[in-house]
Amino acid sequence: LLGQTRFGLREFTTKDEKFYLNGDRVYILGGNPPFGNFDYGYRQGRRDIAFNKGNWYRYALKLYRESNLNSIRVHNGPTSEIIYNLCDETGLIVQDEVSPQQIKKKKSKTATLIADTDMTKYLNKDGGFIPEYEKLLYRFVIDRYNNPSVCLVTGGNEIDSDDLEKQKGQAEYMDSFYKYV
Repeated sequence: LLGQTRFGLREFTTKDEKFYLNGDRVYILGGNPPFGNFDYGYRQGRRDIAFNKGNWYRYALKLYRESNLNSIRVHNGPTSEIIYNLCDETGLIVQDEVSPQQIKKKKSKTATLIADTDMTKYLNKDGGFIPEYEKLLYRFVIDRYNNPSVCLVTGGNEIDSDDLEKQKGQAEYMDSFYKYV
């Protein structure tokens, strides 16, 4: 249906380093399934879904759930909306990720961009984000706001570094990220 929005409520909480979903203790078991992220950013959904022959995504997520896994990590940026909706249908908990590297992936798909560790280039002098990344982050939050399967959002992929200057920049970036989200 055109104009339809899926909406749901779930309460995710932690207490004494334990995870609770709607008040019930849950052990999070999952991984990084390879589907739904064949291209980066918000464009890939059209191509992925067009080739979803035989409802492959629903079948794959159902098998994932039947294997006693209850969580997936969407890595290297958001995936298509159908994956989030199918996760909701199958009862999977989603750890989502928005990466500033998505800005540059439009031009290059090298591994160095995926594991970019210099996070200061995404910050402006006031400690906020550069406009290009803020626009991406805003779109990400708006798109995921009502989805009940998303319980955790992370602000980057493989952004750790042994370089002390880069670590300082990463701390500033993560501080800005969590203030924004």
